[in-house]
Order: sequence, then C-alpha cells, then structure tokens
Amino acid sequence: MTVLINDCKTAELHLIGKIQPCGALLAIDRTTDRIAACSENASIFLMRDVKDLIGNHWSDFFHSNDISMAAAEDDPELYLPTITESVLNDTPVVISSHPRGPFIIVEIETRSDEAVYEHSDRLRFLQRLAAMDTPDGAARLLMQSIARITGFDRVMLYKFMPDWHGKVIDEQNKPGVQGFLGLHFPAADIPENARRLYAVNMQRIIVDVTASDVNIVAADEVGALDLTYSQLRAVHPVHIQYLQNIGARTSFSVSIKVAGNLWGMVACHHLQLAPIGFRRRFLCEELARTVSLQMSGLMALEAERSRSEFFAVKSTILAALRMNASLSASFNVYATQLLKVFAADGIWFNVDGQDLRYGVVARIDALAVLNKWLAQLDDQEVFHTSRIARELQMQESLVKHASGMLYIPLGKRGFVVFCRNEQKEDVQWAGNDRNSASGNCEAQEFTPRKSFDKWSELVVGRSFEWQETELESAARLREVLIDHLERTELEQLALQDGLTGLANRTMFENELKNAIQVSKSKVRIVAVFMLDLDKFKPVNDTWGHAAGDELLIQVGERLKKLVRGRDVVARFGGDEFAVILYHFVHLDEVRNVASRIIEELHNPFRLEEAEVQIGASLGIALFPEHAAEPQELMEKADAALYEVKRSGRNAWRFYDTDIMPLGDRAR
Repeated sequence: MTVLINDCKTAELHLIGKIQPCGALLAIDRTTDRIAACSENASIFLMRDVKDLIGNHWSDFFHSNDISMAAAEDDPELYLPTITESVLNDTPVVISSHPRGPFIIVEIETRSDEAVYEHSDRLRFLQRLAAMDTPDGAARLLMQSIARITGFDRVMLYKFMPDWHGKVIDEQNKPGVQGFLGLHFPAADIPENARRLYAVNMQRIIVDVTASDVNIVAADEVGALDLTYSQLRAVHPVHIQYLQNIGARTSFSVSIKVAGNLWGMVACHHLQLAPIGFRRRFLCEELARTVSLQMSGLMALEAERSRSEFFAVKSTILAALRMNASLSASFNVYATQLLKVFAADGIWFNVDGQDLRYGVVARIDALAVLNKWLAQLDDQEVFHTSRIARELQMQESLVKHASGMLYIPLGKRGFVVFCRNEQKEDVQWAGNDRNSASGNCEAQEFTPRKSFDKWSELVVGRSFEWQETELESAARLREVLIDHLERTELEQLALQDGLTGLANRTMFENELKNAIQVSKSKVRIVAVFMLDLDKFKPVNDTWGHAAGDELLIQVGERLKKLVRGRDVVARFGGDEFAVILYHFVHLDEVRNVASRIIEELHNPFRLEEAEVQIGASLGIALFPEHAAEPQELMEKADAALYEVKRSGRNAWRFYDTDIMPLGDRAR
C-alpha cells in the first residue's frame, strides 16, 4: 500500500499506510469476513506469510472470541475498541478491534505485565478531582496522575491558546531533564491536521523514534486504510525528527477535550526506550475522559454564571425601556453593570446621532478613525477582535484602549462598541525560530526546530480574548436594542404627522399629560399654544397642493427653531399647529415666544414657484391658571385662538386677560 507522505502540515496523517513495529495490524472486510490488508510483520504473530493471510477468513487464524465483528457503527465522537487477551504463536497478546468504514481494524500487541490503578486509587483520584474548582486545577491533577502511571522523564500539561499555539502550564520532570514550564510553542508544532486527530483519538503512543515503520500490504481493490483510531499508526517523519531534537526516545500523549473541543494535552517524553502497554494507555485515557467531564462541568457553571449576570442587566434595561426611558438614558444608568458583564474597559455608544462614552475609551479623534473602519463591517452581524487591526495600528489611543473590540451594529441607527485595553505581555517562547512565533507559523514551511532554548517576545496590540458567553450575550443584547429601536420607530411614526414629521394630536396630548404631571411637583407654568395659519387657503388655490405642503413643512421648521429642545411642536391637520412650552417661571418668557412666532410666520416664505407671505393667529392657555386638565387646557387655548381670529388675525392672546395679573403676581 503506497501512500504519498507530503508536507507535515497538509498530509492526510490518518492515511499514512504504515504502522509502528511494536505490533501488527489487519483489516477485515466487514461484508466477507476476509482479511483485506495486513502489516508486513503480521506473520510474527500468525505464523503465516502475508500473501497467505490476505483473502482468507479471519477465523482461520484467530479464536472465535478474539475478534468482535459485531462492533458498533463508526462514532466520530467516541472510539470504543473491543479488547481481548489471547495467545498467538505462544506469545501472550492484546487484541483490539474497532470498525472503520468497510473494515474492522485489528491490532495486535505483545501483552505486558503492568500494574494498574487499584479500586482505592481510582476513588482517591475521584475525591481529589471533585475538590477541584477550576478547569486548570483539574487538568493539573490529570498530569500528576499520568506522570505517576507512566513514570516518564518529562510530563507536561500543554494548553492550547486561542490562536492554537500552546503553552506549558505545568510539568513534572526527572532530575537533570530539561523543562519547558511557562514557555509557549508555535501553532505549527502541532498543525491543524494533527490536532484534528488528537481531538478524536485521545491517546497517542510513539514507542521508539529510532525504529523503522512497517508497511501495510493490501489486496488490489483496497484503497488507503483509515487509521484515525489506530493505536499503532506510524508517525510523519517530521514529527519523528521533532521528537529526536527534543531528546525523546519514547513519546506518549493524552488529549483533554472540554465541551467537545480540544483544550490541550498531557505530553510525556522518556529519554530512553520505554514501552507503555495497552492497559496503562487506556487507563490514562479513562482518567482524561473523566477529567474532561469535570472541566466541562466547571466551565459550564462559569458560563451559566456569566449568562445570569447578563440576563439580570438585560432585565433591568428592558424594564427601563418599557417605561419609556430612552435608550441612551438606559445605557447611562446601567453602563457600570454592562462593563462588568462584558469584562470591558469602556463603551462607545453611537445611536441616532447621540455619541456617548463610558469608562475608558480612546480619544475622540481616534474614534473618528475607528468609525470609518467600522463602517466597512457588516452592519447585521456582531464582530469581535482581540488584536488591533493593521489599519488602526498608527492610532496610539486605539491601540491602548481598543485593542479588543466587541462591535454590536444596529443597522443604520448606529452601534455599540465594548472596548478592552491593550495587554502587553512578555511571552517566553521555546526555540529560537522568531518567524514561527505569535501564531504566524501556520504560513511557514514546516521543518522541525533544532533549538528549544528560551527567547522573549513583547506582544503588543492585543487584549484578553472574548469568551463565547460574552459573544452570546452580545448577540442577545443586539436583539434587545434592535427590537427597541424598531418598536420606538413604529411608535414614533404612529405619533408623528406624516407630512412635517412633527408630533400629531395623540403625541401632543400624551406629552401635555406628562408636562402637567411634572409641573405639579415643581410649581412651574406650562403654556399651550393653539395656532392657525392666515391666508393659507389662497396659497393652495393659487399654487396647488404641492406648494401648500411645502409651506406647511417650512412653517413646522420655523416653529421648531423658535422653541427649546424639550418643547413640543405638533400639527393637528390642515393648517392647525400646537405648541407645548415646558416649565416656565415668568410669563414674559411666554409672551416673548408668542411674539416671535407671530413675527417669524409673517415673514415671507420662499416656495419653488414663488415667494408668499402669510400670517398666524395664536391662542394661549396656561397651567395651572386657566385649567388643570389637558383637554380643558387645549379647549381654552382654542377659545383664545378664536378670539384672535374674530378680532382681526395675525396676533396672539391669552385665554382670559383678567387672569393675567395673577400670573404676574406669580413672578
């Protein structure tokens, strides 16, 4: 079976077509029960030439209970071999078999007398594991246990970082053996194709890096055998050279998977030949699977705590929004909690023209540059990064305060960005290949390093990584904000005049209720203006409805400029307008606004067809002097308007001038 072994980073390592010489391998066709392929050394155990083995029924060479042909279908998440002990050619052996594709893969190893965990050992291990309250602590317990089981010279706890480079976070070494504690290893040291196998086949033995591999011989119709779950699968030559360079003769590793993902591994090296039997290897895998469950549970608890904190803040924000609090006001109140939930240093809130900042953020000029960069991103998807973009690296303030960003776009309405400060780190790398550090190694041609000496790199422009729960919470927060913006937009449309964009009658009445309620506690005056345009009908009759509509729009714009931002200008329909002036103390202020409105609306308007001049009549009612209820207040302002129109138009007046001295006394 000839298989091309190409570059280590791209090779199909599970199709390597060779095994290590510490055992033999056969592939049995699941349909015919006949041997379809076998390693060249199978004759050592079966006392038959390889050519005589292929094509024959497996039962001609094995006892009926040596191999289980009733193995379960392939499970990509779980490797469950059937294990038997037997004697072949007067040699005690361990026979393992597992299904893979159309074949049952059978592997034969010489049985060794091995001490294994007693029941009490397992109980002590479980008791210690149950006391661990962090994933790293549980992984360290596993490393210590595997070191005791294997007795290897160097045992390291190797944790994968987010960019897949690794770090040795704990180790146990025999005296005189070089250690690598705290050192980082580039991602190319364990490339993606190797990680993929480590994630499904949780333990890997390389018995002797100096031994020559054994070829697999197959019938003509048999393609490359899938050795994903093989115990004996040969190793790529580059990996062998790597182990030799690090001083290892025998290597053994056990993977650690958390929540289905490869978290790290316990990597064991022995400087001399040290075969490790089947029982010890699977004992280590058993412990690793148990620890992986504990670590997954601990991380799930932490994730649930994080979700609970977010949902608590989300509930308070939703409650505030349901009580008609503005989005910016809600963020202002709950900014501190949001910073905590997202473990952020600052928030940049840019929605509907409002630009607000909380916590520690970059300078305004730097944020302007960031704004242009964010505009290139998808405005429908949450984006995150823990590394400053190359285009932003010249902005010192962004590097310092926005190396980490969690961008929550709100469509055309704006965005929210959670920012994390730069975390400079002096990273200690193993080996002197500076080009392969910092995650750039995946682009390099892979050759095994010859040096593992320590060197330092100052890593800049990076922040702490965003966690999955934080990204999940960001997506949920976006849903809340989008829903609120869409709802308020619909409500706004329902409360707006379709032509001018001013408040309509419904919104005007709601705002008047609120104004009166607040004024009751603060002893302030609320003024209601009811206003009709003079000479509006001739404009419509002479220049058409389009010109009339344009005139109404311009009237609304002039009115908004004559009042304060918190005051309300409304159009009820036709040429009827209304104004709420909030919380005045002096009546002179009301008089001044009324006079300016009459004067400004008497000035000419420039329409597309011509210049026109109109006027306005305005009636005023005051709370609390004239009325205490909104409807009565509007009616009395309307009555004052009628008096103005009856008296000649283009003027203003209060509802009842006899009350004016009372208002004057209020001053």
